[in-house]
Amino acid sequence: GAVGGVVGAILLGIICFFISLSLFKMLKNSFATGNLSKIDMDDGVRNSIMSLTGFVGFIFSGILAIAVMGGSLSSIAIIAGALSFGAGLGLQNIVSNLVAGLTILFERPIKVGDWVIIDGQEGIVKQINMRSTELETWSKSNIIIPNASILSKSVINMTYTDRLGRIEIKVGVDYNSDIELVKKTLLEIAQSNPKVLANPAPSVAFTDLADNSLNFQLNCFTANIYDKGSISNDLREKIIINFRELNINIPFPQQVIHLQPDEEQLSEISDKNKLLEKIKMT
Repeated sequence: GAVGGVVGAILLGIICFFISLSLFKMLKNSFATGNLSKIDMDDGVRNSIMSLTGFVGFIFSGILAIAVMGGSLSSIAIIAGALSFGAGLGLQNIVSNLVAGLTILFERPIKVGDWVIIDGQEGIVKQINMRSTELETWSKSNIIIPNASILSKSVINMTYTDRLGRIEIKVGVDYNSDIELVKKTLLEIAQSNPKVLANPAPSVAFTDLADNSLNFQLNCFTANIYDKGSISNDLREKIIINFRELNINIPFPQQVIHLQPDEEQLSEISDKNKLLEKIKMT
């Protein structure tokens, strides 16, 4: 009878664990595609709530199962102590990533959909899990980055507060070019693009007196940083077309090479010069 009671309590605890876990999973799915998905909220906030729901659901289900099996708060404390001892023996990495995952969900230095550069890896945040974060690069490959690495290193978030972004186009012209005409043309090209913001206004900087060219930089802003590639491409095409129409040349790199002739070549040159002098005299 006592053994049967223990087995029954264990089975009941396991059943309670899976029932509780399934309820939290239903709640998580409701945020994703169900009734709760109709609530108007930022996608990053929604993803944070979903991840937190899954994590809390697992912890709560485990505590509930232990309680149903007949465990008391003291036994739960003993289990927690055993887990912390295990963490000290070799689970530091997993525990640090879990804690970092919770920190990211609460502090939100990055969100789902953000354009980020983490430790030299650039891409869009596709998913923030409890142990790691998934980035999708422009080549559609996925990068899995441990959460602890994200908090311990510098993160460049291109869309942290908004999607406003700056576009920089560098161009060089030859030394005979009209500087004012170049600046005016670059500004007109930027202002004619509908995706370039009027405020902050486009600007042109005269950046360098280089070896072969006068270097300029066109600076402008867009409301959506994800349009940066298409806007840059359009601006460069128009720069080439307009510069050709206005005869503003973009020079090729030039080098002057001095050749030192040997003694035989010098004697030949001397003989030729003497011959030319005789011809002139006659």
